[in-house]
Amino acid sequence: MKNIQQIIIHKDLVNRFLKKSLEVLPSEYIAGIMGEEKNGLLLIYDLIAIEVERTVFHKEEDSIEIFYYKFSDDAEAENFKYFGSIHSHPACSPIPSELDIETFYKGFNDEADDIDGDEIYDGMPRDIIMGIMQVNKKEKVSQYNLMFYNIDLNPIETLISENL
Repeated sequence: MKNIQQIIIHKDLVNRFLKKSLEVLPSEYIAGIMGEEKNGLLLIYDLIAIEVERTVFHKEEDSIEIFYYKFSDDAEAENFKYFGSIHSHPACSPIPSELDIETFYKGFNDEADDIDGDEIYDGMPRDIIMGIMQVNKKEKVSQYNLMFYNIDLNPIETLISENL
């Protein structure tokens, strides 16, 4: 399993994700994290839109939501590797919710000790990192707080760079 200790992401990618997140408020926006890992350092080169299809089943008083994820048809991953996903949290903290954690671990089991991101589960590579951007907009001012988490749900040191 990869041990990502630090992430570097270009400020233009952060700004692009923020802009897309603001466009879909109050819904969440999700993208795939594409990059390259070098000795525990993840360089994020692109964030690729992921389409989410939601199906809601109603049974008596319970509603069960099932989410299906797939890369958008127009996604071009270049030669970068998929490491996980990032999504927005409109007006709430960038701490993983129970649904975030459940989705993050989807497809993992006790026998999956050496997950390196190459395995496919339900049509998507398994995530080894999760990003969450808290997004707030009041009048013309938008604010964000960005966090990334590793497979153990520990925060990863993140640097926003002007060049990569």
